[in-house]
Amino acid sequence: MKRDALSLCAEIGLVGSSLIVYVASGGDGRLKQFEERLKVDTITVSEQLFLYRLGSAQIPAEHLRRKKAPISLVVASGIFNSSHAVGVAKHLATHRDGDVYVLSTQLLDADLERMDVQILMSPSIEATVYVLFNEDGNLPLPPRTISYLFQINLRKVCSIDRRYEISAYRRPEAGKRQVLFVSAGSIYPLSLGSHQRMFNSIQGLIDAGCDITVLYQQQRREREIGAVAALSLVATETRAFKPQWGKLRGKTARRRTVYNTLAKWLKVSNPNKQTFAEKCQKRSSFWLYKELKQLGETGAFDAVWVNYAWMMGKVDNGIRRLFHTVICDTHDVQFFRNDVARPLLDRIILNQKYDKVIEINQLKKADIVLAISDRDATLLKDTLPEKRVITLVPSFDQHQKPVRPRDIYKPLVFGFIGTRMDANVKALEYVIRHWWPELHKYSPESRLLVAGSVCEEPSVQAASWLYDEIELLGFVDDLSEYYSKIDALLSPVLVRGGLNFKNVEAAMAGKHVITNSDGAEALAPVPVKALTSAQDVIGFLTEIEMNPQLDLYLRMEVQRAAANRFSNSAEFESIISEIASKRENNRA
Repeated sequence: MKRDALSLCAEIGLVGSSLIVYVASGGDGRLKQFEERLKVDTITVSEQLFLYRLGSAQIPAEHLRRKKAPISLVVASGIFNSSHAVGVAKHLATHRDGDVYVLSTQLLDADLERMDVQILMSPSIEATVYVLFNEDGNLPLPPRTISYLFQINLRKVCSIDRRYEISAYRRPEAGKRQVLFVSAGSIYPLSLGSHQRMFNSIQGLIDAGCDITVLYQQQRREREIGAVAALSLVATETRAFKPQWGKLRGKTARRRTVYNTLAKWLKVSNPNKQTFAEKCQKRSSFWLYKELKQLGETGAFDAVWVNYAWMMGKVDNGIRRLFHTVICDTHDVQFFRNDVARPLLDRIILNQKYDKVIEINQLKKADIVLAISDRDATLLKDTLPEKRVITLVPSFDQHQKPVRPRDIYKPLVFGFIGTRMDANVKALEYVIRHWWPELHKYSPESRLLVAGSVCEEPSVQAASWLYDEIELLGFVDDLSEYYSKIDALLSPVLVRGGLNFKNVEAAMAGKHVITNSDGAEALAPVPVKALTSAQDVIGFLTEIEMNPQLDLYLRMEVQRAAANRFSNSAEFESIISEIASKRENNRA
């Protein structure tokens, strides 16, 4: 047994390590689990992407006077004849401006310049994508290719055949069921957790044999162009509804009037933002209702999938009758998220119980209510029929990386990543003001790398300017590269509700997730330890630094648990089964 274990460790550079003794202390079963984990880590990704640069076309991109450099990207997914892809790229080079690239799922035989796939994720690049028309027909692109294209700036997506004839790309219809997917935004790009959630949901429905029509709220012109291009990769049809701010009515309007009057009289500096009830009335556009009615009357859809409970405001009984199944993805439970310490005026006037009743009433319209975590599902089952609530966790397979031993001679590098949302700002300020002073004393050479638009927040800049070891990186092109630079993610959760995507991403990347009780509860059953104070964090760091074998083992265990928990194929099968049964019942 020892010889087998040593040979396994040799594959990852752990020859002679006492890790064997540490893992084997759990018996043969523990060693077998460790062996299986190593096997998983050494498997390469089945669908690898290769990027090649053909060169500059008629006018090089850097010579064009545009805000973003235009490029042509030939996507040769599943094409075995490399000469076809190269021939198309050369043809585009003689008829287009800017640089020409080829993206393939296979190594090309041609003598082309191999590039890092991350190079196209630069915000200064704008791509026109040409999908090669396969001899067997216009086949859908593989999920990994689509995910990659969703992360670059897109201008347009076209199809191109062997005669170099170009047409607008249209995803072929291949599913057995039709689902209308309703979104408050464009889903593109995948820079927000909510966008990743919706993208994963669409991919899950496609994998389960559904064709998707996306109905989303119109964006600004520049973002709208990229959204239309990106959504054509996953949807057989896309529709947009006009944004429209509605008027407050009834008790909701009276509560807001009283609140605004008292807030002005009492000189409240930070008045309360929109409540759930207000969002339901103001952001549920009439044009959304019109599109839902028009699409529902076609009778083509087996189900409508609505993102966010407040968008259910326009799903009345008439709309429900047009669709066989109504699904609502909550993303988070607002009445739980907002159940925090609030000013007295907010608690008296903007009554939280009233908001909770409105939210539950909206969710009661749905046949299936999706919760993003087990904790949210438990909360919803207290007020909704248990059989209606399904926990649908997002998938994070694309973030999984082999767990490697840490260089014990280098100081720890910490990370924090997030957008400029209020929850992220509060969490980062808490880290800087309460945790970092003690962590800096514990390890003066350690750094904190902060990524994302949260770096633009003035209060964050003010809190961090005294510490040279806190680096505000801003937007990062490559998340994988960012996670490779850090050893642990500092991510306490101060605003409850939903799921912190960055915590799961870090766990899947093989990094320690340092969070508090709310953060650990959202990740359950992933075995992340809840750490409240700076001394708790230092105690944990001391433990793993004194025992490198424990450090490696804990990261592997957390990654294994996260990979097992955040796999949603079974949940999608359950959803599709429910859709099918309701369709058959309605037909009968």
